[in-house]
Amino acid sequence: MVIYNDEENTTNDDFWQTGSTLQMNVDGAWVTIAAIDQGGGGTWVWNPHDDGYISITPNGTRTMSLNTPNNYWVSSGDQQNYVDFFVHLNASDIGKTIKFKITGTWEDGGSSGEETMVFEQTDDATSITAADATNCNETSLSWSIPSGLCAGAVAEIYRNNSFLKTATASLGSTTDVTGVAGTTYQYKVRFYVAMGGYNNTGAFSPQKRFLLILRIFLLRMINVTALS
Repeated sequence: MVIYNDEENTTNDDFWQTGSTLQMNVDGAWVTIAAIDQGGGGTWVWNPHDDGYISITPNGTRTMSLNTPNNYWVSSGDQQNYVDFFVHLNASDIGKTIKFKITGTWEDGGSSGEETMVFEQTDDATSITAADATNCNETSLSWSIPSGLCAGAVAEIYRNNSFLKTATASLGSTTDVTGVAGTTYQYKVRFYVAMGGYNNTGAFSPQKRFLLILRIFLLRMINVTALS
């Protein structure tokens, strides 16, 4: 977010004044998540162009943390000073439209406008396939990988509605080595992305029914008598 605007070749620089706040909207109501002040008494403090301190103080409504680096300049006629930090989202935010804005006084009477984003839910799984593995009494499982699936996503496999195992989703396959021959199983899969204390999880695929068959290989010993 921009906290300071240096108008080139003038002394008419602009900035957020004390009493301004950063606000967030998740369920239709705006709530304050941080206060903006002039001076060096806040939690995070910057001094753009040595023209005076500006600080941001999170109020604990949302967990917030600084990026690295947390401050940079952008030239667009004027020089704009940006600060860069994270607002951590909760599991209850998944699938919702989230808005941010600053309320208060900008030196030249402007306003922040609103920034809007959607906290996307992890893609749903669409299919899973089960087949005899080449290593005898095992089942090969494979699934379709959605094109938009996030890096680091995990595939969570269930057998007969009970958790079986996890695998790296991008691999697209795994093996069930714990089945009992002659038993019919139903498999399903879903994907999740771990997000600092909770999982962003998509919907299960339809279940795939599979009968594990015992394979028996007989080795016949043949005695060969050499003729003399």
